Amino acid sequence: MTTTGETLLIKKCSDPQYWYADLVGQQVPFVREELGEYVSREPAGYINFVRRDDAVLQNEGAACCS
Repeated sequence: MTTTGETLLIKKCSDPQYWYADLVGQQVPFVREELGEYVSREPAGYINFVRRDDAVLQNEGAACCS
């Protein structure tokens, strides 16, 4: 779970091979921004990247990531 209280809403997936391909329309934890991409945590617990074009940063207080 993220400590910032912010989440990413996955709005699309540019490549069906990306880890978040099955998570379109769902929120995932936001960790930080790095190298022009978002850094998130996969459901399996691994840290991974999300393309900025594929997600929207949500403000604190949004329900996320059960």
